Amino acid sequence: MEIILPDLNKRIKEVIHECSGGSVNAFSKTLENVSQQRLDRIFKPDTRTKKIPSVPDDIITGIAKSYPFISLRWLLTGEGKMNEEVAPNLSDLFPYLRERDKKIEELTAELSVLKTQIEQEQAKKTPIQAKRDLETVKL
Repeated sequence: MEIILPDLNKRIKEVIHECSGGSVNAFSKTLENVSQQRLDRIFKPDTRTKKIPSVPDDIITGIAKSYPFISLRWLLTGEGKMNEEVAPNLSDLFPYLRERDKKIEELTAELSVLKTQIEQEQAKKTPIQAKRDLETVKL
């Protein structure tokens, strides 16, 4: 028996195919707070009602946030094209870039501390212990 999906569910399946090669698992990981199992449910009949569930609002919101180039008009109504040209909003981009730079600086500092700790631990070891550790790492 072939499953006939509602139009919105079909379009979401198209988005999954377009954005993650058809992998519901990979696609669900890009959406905030949407599990693979939850996303899978909109493509399979409910075991109690035997009907395909409607798409929850948070899945639509997740797609809109994670894939701003997907036209919401197309997603919700089927009108127009799936892909929408989106001009970057520079006012949104700068805070994002500043936050990423801050995170990179924090990680760089943490890496520096860890390297120093490793060097200090290596200096405490005898040459034989250090050689054995290097051989273990190579395995």
